[in-house]
Amino acid sequence: MTVLVVMLLIAITLGLSYAMVRSQTTALQIQRNGDVRASARRAALTGLTMALKKMHTSQWCYGAGLSTTLAGSIGSHESYQVTYALGDPSLPAGDPDFPYRVTLHATGTATDAGDAGRTATHRARAVVCLTPRSVAAEPTDWVTMQKYTVYQSKSDSFEIDIPCRLEGPVRVQGKLRIAIHYPNDNNAWSRYLGDLNAMRLAGQPDYRPFNGPVYLPFLVQTGADLGALTVKLGVTAYDRPVNEARADWTLPVNHTAYQIYPGGPIYTIPWVGSTLENVTLEAEPSTNPLGLYYRDGDITIRKNVSIRGSLFSKHDVTIEGTNVRFEPVSLPALYGSDASVRLPAVTCNKFTVKSTASGSLSGLAAVFDDYSVEKSPATVEFAISGRLIARRLFIKERQPWEMVDWSGSYAEFLAQLGGAMGPVVPYFPVWMARKGYNPKPLVTIKPDASPIAYHWKKPYDPVYVPHPVDGGLRWDLLEWTDSL
Repeated sequence: MTVLVVMLLIAITLGLSYAMVRSQTTALQIQRNGDVRASARRAALTGLTMALKKMHTSQWCYGAGLSTTLAGSIGSHESYQVTYALGDPSLPAGDPDFPYRVTLHATGTATDAGDAGRTATHRARAVVCLTPRSVAAEPTDWVTMQKYTVYQSKSDSFEIDIPCRLEGPVRVQGKLRIAIHYPNDNNAWSRYLGDLNAMRLAGQPDYRPFNGPVYLPFLVQTGADLGALTVKLGVTAYDRPVNEARADWTLPVNHTAYQIYPGGPIYTIPWVGSTLENVTLEAEPSTNPLGLYYRDGDITIRKNVSIRGSLFSKHDVTIEGTNVRFEPVSLPALYGSDASVRLPAVTCNKFTVKSTASGSLSGLAAVFDDYSVEKSPATVEFAISGRLIARRLFIKERQPWEMVDWSGSYAEFLAQLGGAMGPVVPYFPVWMARKGYNPKPLVTIKPDASPIAYHWKKPYDPVYVPHPVDGGLRWDLLEWTDSL
């Protein structure tokens, strides 16, 4: 009996010892597994940190950029690999912020130092957004051009008929001609222009063709036109010598692709045909985020066309249809500025508005030859809200204003000033309005309602580049996900 008790006690002791040993072994395995997982996590987070740091260097943006795969080791048992992907998985499809975000995917791997078969992986992710601090180099005169609503690039023709309106600062390099076709009676011409200013001073709408200031070379102006501008219209004018745009102001041709920032994706620019009608051209965040389109020749734009981006034409753009709209994409403002960056809405050799057209352009029009609104019915409307750069400017007659008997109409106006014909109409433009010749301008060019930073993009330059004091581009961290 005693022997059985002893054997039973020995068996119990052995069982307890085995259980304890097994428990200790399991705990040790759990500890080692946890250590390996922690090492994998440490490797992933280290890789993510290194990848973020690399994005801020010139080696990243002027190297492989988004195609970069960053791999490294931490000692002999931990390693990481990080890849870059355009966009942000949290954004809805078509979000305009998509092209300015980058997602970093990091994978950390660790191996147990004492057991090569014991491995672990850990995945982490970060999302960053471009913080633009500088744009690529622009033409020599670009900053000067941006000071004016209308900037004439060469000493050439600048001719306007009324009614039309050019608001804000205007830079004329050549000879300014005001209301050159009518009124074709000198006294009527002088009185009409003077009364436009008198109406403004009396609190009525300002329908003058300029509200100033106008900068132009006085020596090349006629006394009549300079006097009409400064005396009759009451516009402030400053004498400025001719200072034409320099040689690096050239029409870009053969646009095929573009980058928003160095290291980013290269987007193909769609080429369009010779005619547009009943169509909308716009940006697509994943394939053409700036909405750039190119025509390798002349292009005619007919009715119901909206271009929500930028149209580059190798030659001429002709607007001959109604309901035509231009508006470029707004890009992120530079750091510290509230002014969104925009490319020109249209760039071409000649820009012509035909007598059958109507529409608007919001943004900058860069025209390397003539900006011309052809002789048209007085009801034709075309408005620019932004800026115009052109070599020559022609705003031609409004029909049927050129058919008016201006001498006779002016004589009638003077006769009624005595009161014998009923209530006196003190202003010649108002008198003519009662005959059906409304002085309100429908062909207008006015500055942007809010600050815009226009950028001239050269064909092979990205839009944004590293700031001179930075080592590379700058990125804001939006998301850090430790475990996936």
